[in-house]
Amino acid sequence: MKKTGFAIFIFILAGLALAAPMPLQTIVNHDSMQCAKFLPGDECMDCTPPNGWEILGSQASCPENYTLVTASGNCKDFEIEHCCTEKHSGASGDCRNMVENDLTKECTFVTDAQNSTVSSSWAKMPENASSSSWVCPLDYTWTTLTAITSTTVQ
Repeated sequence: MKKTGFAIFIFILAGLALAAPMPLQTIVNHDSMQCAKFLPGDECMDCTPPNGWEILGSQASCPENYTLVTASGNCKDFEIEHCCTEKHSGASGDCRNMVENDLTKECTFVTDAQNSTVSSSWAKMPENASSSSWVCPLDYTWTTLTAITSTTVQ
């Protein structure tokens, strides 16, 4: 029983390690004499500091006489299956080009989903949905579309 509990504990730790974001970085803007803690991303997004800001590193502290502020970076979400699957670890991916088929329980990415034409059994992201809420259900599989038809994605 102890071995089983230990094995479960190790699997939980391994899962947490995979979901860990990159370490916080200290960034500075020397012109405004400001510094901030900055998250450069995770497996589903990459962020760069705002213009005029420099990365000092994860172990650096705010320089003397600099004001600690909140700074938002420029982030790019990744169009990756993992990042667009329900209950994935990490930030939201860029799922705007994902389409799903409820009949076959499949998901795939298409180029420019809003204007793409694929079989009517495929659904694109609803206009009132956010990219972060439009994800592939856990019980669906990811596939690649091989044939494009003249029917517009619904």
